[in-house]
Amino acid sequence: MNLEEIWISMKPGLAAIPGKLVASLAVLLTVTLIIKLLHYLIDRTLDVKFMKLDLVTQNIRTKTLRSILKSLTTYGLYIFAILYIITLFVGPLGLTLTSIGGVALGFGAQSFVKDIIAGIFILMENKFKIGEYVTIGGRQGIVEDIGLRTTVLRDFNGDMHIIPNGNIQEVTNVSRGDRRFMVEVLIPDTGAVEQAAVLLQEVSEEFKKTHDQLLDGPAYVGVVNIRDVGATLRVQGRAEYVYHWIYENDLRRDILQRFAQAGIKTGVRMFSEGGMAK
Repeated sequence: MNLEEIWISMKPGLAAIPGKLVASLAVLLTVTLIIKLLHYLIDRTLDVKFMKLDLVTQNIRTKTLRSILKSLTTYGLYIFAILYIITLFVGPLGLTLTSIGGVALGFGAQSFVKDIIAGIFILMENKFKIGEYVTIGGRQGIVEDIGLRTTVLRDFNGDMHIIPNGNIQEVTNVSRGDRRFMVEVLIPDTGAVEQAAVLLQEVSEEFKKTHDQLLDGPAYVGVVNIRDVGATLRVQGRAEYVYHWIYENDLRRDILQRFAQAGIKTGVRMFSEGGMAK
């Protein structure tokens, strides 16, 4: 076969390339618009669905579901678009697609597929969700995003850790279940300990009336430490993790206000400590 014959045989295929390119571009634009529309519908649907929930629970659930649903729609539609474009150029031959997939895997797509599969299992098993505090592979932080390929943690320093889902082997989730919230007050004047104890009991009872997400307490525990700088008194209770820090801060504020009104001085080491439920 000479060059002229080769050119003649190739000419119909080359002539069809511009049309296929235009069709491919149209497919990508259409899919992009559909994805944006679906993301908008997801946002509106979730906002309506969780509108009746309290603000904290609403934020956690909607962020998690938004991330999951948007990842699924984005990856799913783009994969469909890519496969459709491939069929435009090479034809809908299962053998051809299989060979292309095998070549792609051979050039490093294994990690991509591994991350996707791991992400699907993470989303299905619901081991952690956005807003929860977890430890993954030595990294600690709040889950900021969960996608099909990666999970994003934000630690207390503000650093962002992007972890491929395929690398997640072990997760410690401290946000599930209830947690103890605790406030310890240092009273320099040991002669005021009895009066302080009465006030702490009163604050605890009033606290129960204004915070409806308590699981236990708060209650005055007693004197937990005596040193030359004074006596340390403790109040503690239990709440779901999402309310833990909020309730602890509220309790600390109420105690400070009541002690100030009663004229009881507290040491500069007034502090709080959260503990795992046991």
